[in-house]
Amino acid sequence: NLFSKGAAFSAAQKVWPGTEKEDFLYLGKDMLKYNIGMQVVDCGVDAYLPLLDAGTNYHMAASETEILLERADEIRLLIQPVSGEAVREEVLSMDESEKREGRAFSYLMKLSMKDESTLSVVLTDQGFGQFYPPKNKDREFIINLDENQIK
Repeated sequence: NLFSKGAAFSAAQKVWPGTEKEDFLYLGKDMLKYNIGMQVVDCGVDAYLPLLDAGTNYHMAASETEILLERADEIRLLIQPVSGEAVREEVLSMDESEKREGRAFSYLMKLSMKDESTLSVVLTDQGFGQFYPPKNKDREFIINLDENQIK
């Protein structure tokens, strides 16, 4: 009975998202234990963009976002453990040698979890209209969330 009730609540939360998820956070062994996001500028105002939320099953934790960069030298991800530790910043160095005007770097960023503590970030250059054709090469970054290391 408890299992079927939990499944019903989980399905209802997916169909009708509400504020219940903000009040409680279930952290089982398959749950993501980090909030992952980034600081962005939205309509001229600084804002936080959540990418992956803690409490999500890490097998299903994924996001896909198009980003437009001011410069293509780095992307900064904010990683906040739910254990109360300080927010840390992971810098993804782009090593972009191509010269473009500012804000002409358009990327598709896909985040997914390889296991409970390994984050995969795949960046695909979208190009920029007819000015800069897209590159046919993805760049993958692997971040170990537990050890604060980046590969």
